[in-house]
Amino acid sequence: MKKAILFDLDATIIQFDQKTFEHEYFKRITKRVAALGYNHEQFVAQLNKAIKAMYKNDGSKTNQQVFENTMAEIYTNQDLTTILNVFNDFYNNNYDGIKEISTPNKQIKQIIDWCKQNFDYVLLTTNPFFPRFAVETRLGWTESGLTLSDFDWVTTYETSHFSKPNPKYFEEVLTKFNLQASDCIMVGNNELEDYITATQFGMEAFLVGNHVMPYEEAKSHPQVVKFENLIEVLKVAKQK
Repeated sequence: MKKAILFDLDATIIQFDQKTFEHEYFKRITKRVAALGYNHEQFVAQLNKAIKAMYKNDGSKTNQQVFENTMAEIYTNQDLTTILNVFNDFYNNNYDGIKEISTPNKQIKQIIDWCKQNFDYVLLTTNPFFPRFAVETRLGWTESGLTLSDFDWVTTYETSHFSKPNPKYFEEVLTKFNLQASDCIMVGNNELEDYITATQFGMEAFLVGNHVMPYEEAKSHPQVVKFENLIEVLKVAKQK
């Protein structure tokens, strides 16, 4: 029987189009940084470089350290502190403005509550590119009352040393709870990061929702589960 269930966050628990989210995020954060006089194009280029560096993190540093070290390649300590403060203020005061692109996930609270009753561990395994409080803010966009306390672990950039689709990302999470891949089910929307990587690692996995991101190079594509059917699907999968 399965012991743990892992949920992706963006475009899974929160229902929105990933590309629209990224566009809005970059537009709003770069506007804040440019208002302080920093070069817009240079900042965007370095931010993209930092995100790619977190994707390729080899585990020697946390994703937060990788992010800050990459930004420090072109910014002085004082400038970097100013920019990081902009990020923090943005997450605290302006991040919720992006909520308008999301649609309420009416089934998710019932699903998470059921999982808490039927699995030993319920884990929020979002790609760890953001600080913990930014993840908590996004979780609030579900309008379901979910908080970080509904999960036994949340991957954030402060504590994670890898990112999806690196299988070591899953290994790091499972090691914390002394879990084997065969003990776990992954639920997400990204065919490469949440399905292919998870199943190749040895987990069972399901794609859900209206914003599945297909992996074009895949020879075949799994069936997408509707949220209203997910609990019934999980009941069967849990017994395997």
